[in-house]
Amino acid sequence: MNANTEAIFKYLKQTNRPYSVNDIIQNLHKKYNKTVVQNALDELVKADHVMSKTYGKQVIYCIKQSGKNAEKKDASVVKEELKTKERELTEKQALLKKLQDENKQIKAKIKNLTQNLTTEEALVMKTKLVQEVTEKKTKLENLSNNVEVVSEADKKKLQETKEKLVKEYRKRKRMCTEMLDAVLENYPKSKKILLEETGVETDEMVKMETIV
Repeated sequence: MNANTEAIFKYLKQTNRPYSVNDIIQNLHKKYNKTVVQNALDELVKADHVMSKTYGKQVIYCIKQSGKNAEKKDASVVKEELKTKERELTEKQALLKKLQDENKQIKAKIKNLTQNLTTEEALVMKTKLVQEVTEKKTKLENLSNNVEVVSEADKKKLQETKEKLVKEYRKRKRMCTEMLDAVLENYPKSKKILLEETGVETDEMVKMETIV
């Protein structure tokens, strides 16, 4: 028995639990590669120090029990370990499905956004709308102050125009915000840096008054 086989045999005796080849590799912190571990286990099985059981595509190895009812002890240990592995597999499969579903939702959201506007178009549109609404609001305020030259009909028309622009602005702003959020999901830097690199200014950055 060489040093590698002896070390693996010692580990199996100390833990007295069944393991697959990969389990042993991971538990020993990859000190031994797969070939070394497999050869050691084959040697130990041949020497009747270790028993092996095949479950599906996986082979489980454990130290052979001694004393009365040793065969039953071997089967019981392997059975319990198999139950543990099946439970872990079920949990991992559930987690994988959850992650796959979340990934589908994210992809669908990005696809929906990109079909409407590209990121660059959305950012440009937001900046343009902010400027346009600000100009319209300033013009409306100036006209409203000059009551002698503005009729009620004109004021009503301007108010309707303002409301239409505000509604459109809010719609575009929401669309742009969703687009930014989608970009940020895979963007390696912060939102602040993204805004700086794209030249986009938020309402707060330009100290824009709240639109009502």
